[in-house]
Amino acid sequence: MLFPPPIILPTTTTITSARITDESSTYDVTVTAYPNPFSDNISFQIKTKQSGQGSLEVYNMAGQKVKTVFSGYLNAGTQRFKMNVPAGQRSVLFYIFRMGDQKASGKILHNGSY
Repeated sequence: MLFPPPIILPTTTTITSARITDESSTYDVTVTAYPNPFSDNISFQIKTKQSGQGSLEVYNMAGQKVKTVFSGYLNAGTQRFKMNVPAGQRSVLFYIFRMGDQKASGKILHNGSY
């Protein structure tokens, strides 16, 4: 089996932007994780046009939850959260932001793992 050529990832900030919809509501959500790649801290900025219950969780490559960064009610507008990443968890991480039954996700690189 032949494998595709390796993907070279940029070393700039990754922005995941999503318009998430269901039949009863529409959410405009932008999630920014920076710096990306990170060394020991990650900042998240979430912009929403609607208020509602939401959560931001971070997972490792094995799919294990590293941390729930936020869980609760979000007002419309911009929210900022910070996460200190324990030394044993500093690798490629994934975040998932959920609002209602919709989600937006992205990948965060550790500065030693790309």
